[in-house]
Amino acid sequence: MFYCLMHSGNQISDDIRNALLQVARDMIREKVVFIAFESDSCEGRVTTNGEHRSMGAISGQQFAAEVVTDAGTASVTFIVRTADLDEWGVGDGVWRNVPVFQPEPVSVRLTHEAHRTLQ
Repeated sequence: MFYCLMHSGNQISDDIRNALLQVARDMIREKVVFIAFESDSCEGRVTTNGEHRSMGAISGQQFAAEVVTDAGTASVTFIVRTADLDEWGVGDGVWRNVPVFQPEPVSVRLTHEAHRTLQ
């Protein structure tokens, strides 16, 4: 499961949230700190510095994503709990939209490379 800490820009669908979850899971398993991705719903990039964050009783690895969809761009910061890595399959996410302040969209420049620096 991943927990959204911050969202700005256009709304993101459940398909996009599930794509972000899958990318983050892959990044944790492969110890990748940056990855550019493309799915049926969007394209973008996800980064992490490997640090863990807490939100109340929830803690896990923090990720930041910049996503481009047909509707525009969005930025998302989220946590993935390490304990949940093996419990989730693609499409298993349950999401609830909560209204948030919508600042100006963020421009995204994609690069198609991955950097392995976490040990």
